[in-house]
Amino acid sequence: MLNSDIFISIFSLIVAAIIYFATRDLSKFGGVFVNYCLTVFVVLAVLVFIKGLVKPERVRFFASVAERNNVLVGLVILIIYLAIMPFVGFLPSSFLFFTVMTLYLGDEGLTTRNILISVGLAVVVVTVFYLVFKQVLMVPLPKGSLFEAA
Repeated sequence: MLNSDIFISIFSLIVAAIIYFATRDLSKFGGVFVNYCLTVFVVLAVLVFIKGLVKPERVRFFASVAERNNVLVGLVILIIYLAIMPFVGFLPSSFLFFTVMTLYLGDEGLTTRNILISVGLAVVVVTVFYLVFKQVLMVPLPKGSLFEAA
């Protein structure tokens, strides 16, 4: 059994470092949002690390094989999303990712109603995120190499 607090806090600090170095070329306003989120993220990770030293909590990460497989499938979906984004761009890949993920996480099955709800939610949520990040915060989002003029 692992000390979950120490494990998660170290993982979080590694993710924060990757995000920090990957976002140093953002616009001024885009950088403000990312830097604020990173600061909060790092502070919380350090607090969890300290809690793990003071009062360790040892847990099993996956109670069953089904739970482990669900997490792995979710990670595979996320990796595919991140891999296709540079080619097809932020909007198409995010619409697809959000739709697939909501359908996968839902427990009602693949009915026409659920598919329509997932697609509708994807359109609303991804469009709002796109407008906030692109238009308000001026964060450059991937357009996709398939759509660039030759």
